[in-house]
Amino acid sequence: MQKLMNEKIIPKIMAFINLKGIQAIKDGMVYSMPLLIVGSVFLIITNFPVRAVVDVLEETGIKAVLEQANGATFNISAMIAVLGIYFLFPFLHKYVILFSSRAERILQDSSACFFIISMPAYSGQISQEHKERLG
Repeated sequence: MQKLMNEKIIPKIMAFINLKGIQAIKDGMVYSMPLLIVGSVFLIITNFPVRAVVDVLEETGIKAVLEQANGATFNISAMIAVLGIYFLFPFLHKYVILFSSRAERILQDSSACFFIISMPAYSGQISQEHKERLG
């Protein structure tokens, strides 16, 4: 079994891992890791397993702030991951893009991809609160 793993399976896995696109995805995710950790802390505090703590957070209004901070950190970390992947891929192919119009184009394209993918779907229904605000 060990011989089969070393001779057949591991080389194929390593060939896949060494693809430039996979390396760019890995490195882009590593860039976003610090914000993912911070967002996870907010997520854990917001959804604390002890109900009494969650009730106190809801009564004081801290839970809403923590939920907003959680969502913001995850969205920003996703943006950093997209930018990291999009910037690293040309570098792995030995393209020089710093301080050029190509770098600006990469920033525009990756930002557009992020916003298109992360936009929430509109269901066509407006809440009563928004109707009152609109008049």
